[in-house]
Amino acid sequence: MRRWGPVIALLAALLGSMVAAAPAGPSTEATPATLRTLAAVRGIKIGSAVNITALATDDRYRDTLHQQFDSVTAENAMKWSRLETAGDDAYDWSAADYLVETAESFGQKIRGHTLAWHNSNPTWTSNLSAAERDAAMLEHVRTTVSRYAGRVDVWDVVNEPISDKDDARLRDYWTDLGGEDAIVRVFETARAADPTARLYLNDYNVEHAGAKSDAYYALAARLKSRGLLDGVGFQTHLTTRVNEATGFRAVLQRFADLGVEVAVTELDVRVPMAPTAEDKIKQRLLFRRATNACLAVSRCVSVTVWGFTDSYSWANADDDPEYGNATLYDTAIEAKGTYWAVYRALARRDVDTQAVAGHSGRCLHVVNGSTEPGAKLQQYTCTGSTSQVFRFRRLAPRTFQITNTANGLCLGIDGASRADRAKVIQETCVEGAPAQTFVLRPATGDGAGDGRQYQIVAQHSGKCVEVRGGNLTNSGRVEQSACHRDPAHTDNQVWTVLWGHL
Repeated sequence: MRRWGPVIALLAALLGSMVAAAPAGPSTEATPATLRTLAAVRGIKIGSAVNITALATDDRYRDTLHQQFDSVTAENAMKWSRLETAGDDAYDWSAADYLVETAESFGQKIRGHTLAWHNSNPTWTSNLSAAERDAAMLEHVRTTVSRYAGRVDVWDVVNEPISDKDDARLRDYWTDLGGEDAIVRVFETARAADPTARLYLNDYNVEHAGAKSDAYYALAARLKSRGLLDGVGFQTHLTTRVNEATGFRAVLQRFADLGVEVAVTELDVRVPMAPTAEDKIKQRLLFRRATNACLAVSRCVSVTVWGFTDSYSWANADDDPEYGNATLYDTAIEAKGTYWAVYRALARRDVDTQAVAGHSGRCLHVVNGSTEPGAKLQQYTCTGSTSQVFRFRRLAPRTFQITNTANGLCLGIDGASRADRAKVIQETCVEGAPAQTFVLRPATGDGAGDGRQYQIVAQHSGKCVEVRGGNLTNSGRVEQSACHRDPAHTDNQVWTVLWGHL
C-alpha cells in the first residue's frame, strides 16, 4: 500500500508550504449564507468526510470545505490499515496530521474515524492469534487517541459492530475477539487515552426500525450503562431505489432517550447515473428528511455528509456502477439541488414548540386559553393544548419573536417595562418591538430531558422570564426579573424548549 509520507512531501514541494502550514481558505465572514453559518444558528454541526488528496491539491475543494462545513471526518486517513501498515509500531501519521492541522486552521471540529472496524485492519494482523490481535488493536487505539488528545473532538470508536444477518448478532470479528467484552475493552482504552473526547458507536442500516436497529440499541444501552458511550452514529447511506427515511426521526429520538447524543454521520443519497426528474426530486427529499430528522431531535448534534462532491465520492467508485452522484455538489464542485435541500432545511425560520419550566416541569401557558390582547402568561400542567404551543420566529441567531399559535398574538413585557416583576403578557405583534423580542441564552446544567435549556431574556430590559418565586403549582405567574448568573437546569428561570433545535 502506498505510504502517505512521500506523497505529501511531494505535494509540499509542488504547492509551497501548503501542507506544512495548512493555511486557511477564504474567510467565512465574507459568506454568511453558508451551511456552516446556518447550522450554527440551529445549534448543530454540519460536516463532511474529507479526501486527503483533494484537500492537498484542489483549491476549489479546499475552499468549499472551509466555507461550508464546520466539522470534518477523516474518510480514510485515521483508519488502522492506513496508519500502521507494517506493524512493529511503525506509524505513518502524515495524512492524519495534515487533516487535523488543516481543520484547526479552518476552525473546524474533528471527528476521528474509525478506531476499530472489521474492514480496516492491517494485513499483518491476519497472522496473529485472537489474543494477539486484540492486544494489537488496543495498543493502536491507545496510541492513536493519545496522539490527538484534546484535538479530535469525537471518535467513532467501534464501526459497524452489528451483523446484517437475520439474527442481527455481533459480527464474527468481534465474536472471535471475545464478543461484547472486546468492544468494552476498546471503549475503556479510548476513554483512558482521552477522557475529554466524545465516544461513539457507528453503523449503517439502523436508521429504520428492525432487528438490526434493535440490536444496535441494546448494545448502546449496555455501553451507556457502563459510562462508556457518549453518542450513537447513524451512517445514513441512502438510495432513491429503496429508501424513504420516513421513520428516521423516531429512531433518532428512541436512541436519544437513552441520554446519549445522536448524529447523522455519513449521509449520502445515490441516484441512477442517468437520473430522471423524479429521481432528482426524491434525492433532494431524502437529504431534506435526514436533515430535518436531526433538527427535530434535541440531542442530535451534527449532520455529516460522506463527501460533499461527486468528483471525490466513494459512491462513484463503488461496486454499483448504475447508482452514484450521491453528494451535494457536482463534479465541477457546483452546488446541486441536494445542497439547496439541506440549505433550506437549516434555514427554516419558524419552530412551533412548548417551553417547560425547569423547576416545576409545567408548561408556559396563556391564562384560560385567552385569545385577547393583555392576557397574562402562567405555568400550567403540560397538556399539549394550543394555549401552550408557541411559534419561535427567528429574527437573528438565538433571537426570536414568540407568538401563540392559537391566536397569533406575541409575547411581550407589559407596558415595555424594564422593572422586575413586570408581567409577561400576549399582545398585538409589532414588528421589531424590543419588548416583544427575546434572546434564548443557553443555561448551565446537565441538559437532561427532551430538549435544551435556556434563559429567555427580554431584549429591551436584559431581564429573564421566570416563574415568580419558584412557584411549583399551576397558575404560577410568569414575569421578568434580573437574570441569575449561573442557573441550574432546575432553576425557575430555565426553560426546556422541546422538539428540536431552535
